[in-house]
Amino acid sequence: MLRAIPPGEADEEGKARVDPGRWDAATDQVSERAAEASDKLDAALEKERDRASHFDALFDRAREKANRREEEELD
Repeated sequence: MLRAIPPGEADEEGKARVDPGRWDAATDQVSERAAEASDKLDAALEKERDRASHFDALFDRAREKANRREEEELD
């Protein structure tokens, strides 16, 4: 966080000293966070796309099970 000043890094007036490395680190963190968010969104969208086929497979298995029970009851 850029607002918090670590002890010993303030000038005589209590203001933060300019540290380009600190700014670069914060910028890198934000870009990584944006990339991770994009990856999470892509994963969630892929999961939603696969959900329909997953439900179809579950429905098919349930239908097969119901048909087997019907056949067993008829025998």
